[in-house]
Amino acid sequence: MADTTISQLTTVNALTANNFIPISDGTNTTKLGTDSLFGFRNKITNGDMRIDQYYNGGLINANAGILTTPGIDRWQINNVTSTANLTMQRVLDAPAGFNYSLKISVNDAQTSYPSNNWSTLRHWMNGSNFSDLAYGTSNAKPVTLSFWVKSSVLGNFPINFYIKSNSSTNSTYNTTFSINSVNKWEYKIITIPGNTVIPIGTGEQYVGLRFPFGAGSDYYAPDIVTGK
Repeated sequence: MADTTISQLTTVNALTANNFIPISDGTNTTKLGTDSLFGFRNKITNGDMRIDQYYNGGLINANAGILTTPGIDRWQINNVTSTANLTMQRVLDAPAGFNYSLKISVNDAQTSYPSNNWSTLRHWMNGSNFSDLAYGTSNAKPVTLSFWVKSSVLGNFPINFYIKSNSSTNSTYNTTFSINSVNKWEYKIITIPGNTVIPIGTGEQYVGLRFPFGAGSDYYAPDIVTGK
């Protein structure tokens, strides 16, 4: 992968009329969004990349040997024993209707990834924000991930949806999206099935969205894994 820019990541679609319930005091009636009562409809923070309070558009180096490089707010590059050198930056190039995107550039590529080795862009979300999705039950609800992406490289690219439990057993769901045109903004919509295995919503649990640039064969398997 060379240069890739990602903008406006969201985990769900917009509110519809079915997402409101009437509230009345006997005289006046109004409507409240059910999402404001029962959880955050959009689970991602700073998905439109508007907040960059530490770097304000400056170039951020994610060099080989550095485990985690903080980027713009809520977004990181994670290099685990990787030799890849990357940069990330909030830029003004964005699809119509948006102001910013997050640009990842590869300066020194890693051609192969052995076991216990990966590079990824990641975003952590609080597990408590997913309590409305009934994770860990047969009624677990899916989420919809939508985003704009532009890349200088064609092909299929992975996405990893990761759930960290309070125990050593975690859940990871792997899927891909395709880049069909070089250096053109493309809109992607991906449905992630509900997690029926691991309950979430209390303690130190969290959910991660990861865009791997490369990983060893022992990571990002599309099933329950231990300690990863």
